[in-house]
Amino acid sequence: MNQTIKKISLTIVVAALACGTLMAQTKAPTVQQPGRVITLPHFPSVQIPYREENSDSPDVNVTIAKNLGPPGNTYVTDNGWLVTGASDPTFGGPFSVGIQFRATGNFHAKTLQAAITYFEGTKNLRLGIYTSNAGAVGTLIQDGATTAIPNFGTCCTLAKVTLSGLGAALTAGTDYFLVATAGSTDEALVWDFIPPVNGGANGQSFSSDGVTYDAEWTYYGAYQVKGTNP
Repeated sequence: MNQTIKKISLTIVVAALACGTLMAQTKAPTVQQPGRVITLPHFPSVQIPYREENSDSPDVNVTIAKNLGPPGNTYVTDNGWLVTGASDPTFGGPFSVGIQFRATGNFHAKTLQAAITYFEGTKNLRLGIYTSNAGAVGTLIQDGATTAIPNFGTCCTLAKVTLSGLGAALTAGTDYFLVATAGSTDEALVWDFIPPVNGGANGQSFSSDGVTYDAEWTYYGAYQVKGTNP
């Protein structure tokens, strides 16, 4: 099934957010905006460094996978993947996004963090660990929800979900997906991604129209998975 994947390219100027028109873009090589045509990929000139949070519980002390930090590894604040509910008024949906990672050891993923920001609707983000099925998103292992989502265009607090119990059990050498879905039908969220070095790709993100996942773009959403060993 050939699906359309949307990502946004926006300015973080407050006035533009208040009165401008938010435009979604497809996988075409250019996107038309008022007064200009942007050739993809488009990234802002200002990139914001990631700031580590220190609010994790003491037993969540292993970084399992991430593409944040050390200094110099940045993510953009006005460009990213759309995560929406089925009745989002601006973009429609549903759209969900998955980022693949590989467990380097036997872990329990407990804290899931992502550079996801709120745009409109009822705040309710779900982050979960899924299996990998022939290289695409498979079945849910465990997920959780949060309404503590920073506003679009802000930096640098990551949206965070703490899984219940021991968390999601991961096996060394196995691929998994961190998946973001909308918990409310009327909302739109933005998963900011990491700018590719010298205009190149930085890995595959998988987006779904609610039926199947498909890898269309090669920009990673910024994330971090932490937990315990084992």
